[in-house]
Amino acid sequence: MTAYRFKDTHRSGVRGEVILDAAFSPRFEIRRATDEQQRQGIDRLYRDRETGEEFTIEIKSDWTAAKTGRAFIETVSVDRENKPGWAYSSQADMLLYFIPPLLLVYAVRLEKLRPHLSLWERVYPQRSIPNSHQAGDYFTRGLLVPLAELENIAESVVSL
Repeated sequence: MTAYRFKDTHRSGVRGEVILDAAFSPRFEIRRATDEQQRQGIDRLYRDRETGEEFTIEIKSDWTAAKTGRAFIETVSVDRENKPGWAYSSQADMLLYFIPPLLLVYAVRLEKLRPHLSLWERVYPQRSIPNSHQAGDYFTRGLLVPLAELENIAESVVSL
């Protein structure tokens, strides 16, 4: 199994963020998160231009889900440190789960996703993904959750 390189996956994530920033900027005033907010699992701050409502946003771009029909819900970020994945650790209000090949975005409140994790851990396959980083090699673990499950709990599914 080929290890993902942190630098490459980060670059792919940034590409997804740029696409979403362009798509959602007409409706939302968008600010990049500070370094401290990034450590809390927050990528962007959105303010609705009409209502003034503000949200903190975690963005995940999944280039594989278009082929598999499943979202990778990260439960363990770094296995050797047993560091919780974004599904447990992100302090963002909302997850934007972006599937670039399909130009689909699942907008899911993290507070609505988390109650499903224990069931999903029992019924959906778990995968360990090898990663290579300058600090050393590790595995990221996550659940392969059907996109229909995300759709069921999503606030909205947006086609770009």
